[in-house]
Amino acid sequence: MSLRTNKHLPARLAAAGQIAKTIAAWVSARLWLTLPLLALPALWTFFASGLPASADGMLHLMRLVLLDRHVQQGVFFPRWVPQLFLGYGCPVFNFYAPSTYYLAEALHLLGLGYEQSLMAALGLLVLASGVVMFLLTRKVFGPQQR
Repeated sequence: MSLRTNKHLPARLAAAGQIAKTIAAWVSARLWLTLPLLALPALWTFFASGLPASADGMLHLMRLVLLDRHVQQGVFFPRWVPQLFLGYGCPVFNFYAPSTYYLAEALHLLGLGYEQSLMAALGLLVLASGVVMFLLTRKVFGPQQR
């Protein structure tokens, strides 16, 4: 019994290697698409239990409601919120970054409830932080070299 050599085998292996390189390049260029899958464990708490049970969770919800009240009255950047601290007021949006509340307010104006808009804003920020970390990693370490 003799072993015959296939003279087309090296060409087939080269073609298979080229296909593998093309697939790897395609996946590498679209690696950021895996970020929502990687963020699922962090986002799962928003879907499973609602508003996170934290020491200041209700404060954030109250600030969102108060920001909505001011926006509905035409004050788009309220410096003083008179409803806080037993009616004495507080410049809460001067000291705490209001961008999270504005994102939640935009979602609320699109039709979500207060709690749902706050959770959706926090979920979007988790996804955005993953994208920013991906871009930072790519900037620091460069694109993957093969």
